[in-house]
Amino acid sequence: MLPYCQADATSKSRQWAVRLPVFKSRSLMCLLVTGIALCTISKIIVLDLLMKIIDEMFLARYVDGKRCEILSPGHLESQYHNASDCFSNSDIQQIILGLVFAVADVFEQNKIPYWLDSGTLLGSHRERTVIPYDNDADIGIDEATYIRLRDGDERLEFPSVYKFTLYEAKHREHGGRDDGIPGRLIHTKSGLYVDIFVFMESKTKWTDAEPMFGPVPSWCFGSCVRCPKVRKIGREFKIPKSWVFPLKKCWFGSREVTCPAETEKYLDHLYGPTYMTPQ
Repeated sequence: MLPYCQADATSKSRQWAVRLPVFKSRSLMCLLVTGIALCTISKIIVLDLLMKIIDEMFLARYVDGKRCEILSPGHLESQYHNASDCFSNSDIQQIILGLVFAVADVFEQNKIPYWLDSGTLLGSHRERTVIPYDNDADIGIDEATYIRLRDGDERLEFPSVYKFTLYEAKHREHGGRDDGIPGRLIHTKSGLYVDIFVFMESKTKWTDAEPMFGPVPSWCFGSCVRCPKVRKIGREFKIPKSWVFPLKKCWFGSREVTCPAETEKYLDHLYGPTYMTPQ
């Protein structure tokens, strides 16, 4: 038995002798990968810190101790915006809340169906208010509502600080609108606004198919995760109509407004499965 045991021990020693360099090699590789990852993360943190320092030293503007946010020209009605005005992040959020509440008040008083859309819907569902970095708002209406507003002469009495414009309207200002974003309510003291998109049913030859529903293809939906590209136009946001109706109550800021029936599916279509994680 002893010679057998000795041979077995020798064999195991040889196996460990072979495994040891492999183990060391893998350990070194893991350390190397970990080191590279840590270096990359450190560089990102340092660069982010440097950008914040540069922004604070050379780009940031303060008025009466209030930090003025830089507003993107692409999210402003320029004729209503004075570059010397100062709006903090809190100011912007309050203006956007006011815009959405103004639409909600007037539309609900006139029994006009509407729902929160895109980033505004995401803010309601995830934050219960405006997303911290958002600087506009989005509302959806159906085609029947758009035709009613476009062709009718009913008065929509918004507070004087707001201006309502609608594409091809017979008795309202057009305001340079088009079929991509047919409606807009503008806050005339800042140039910030809420966009109003028109959702239309897609025509289909299949009578038993569920109706699809969405606005005309547009670059406005360029970041939509599940929206197919449409050449030279942007992306097409189409969802089952049952995801929108019947509308339901949801919370936004300090009050209830209306949201799509299937908010989670709606947001997953727009932003993907990680929409609840701030990017």
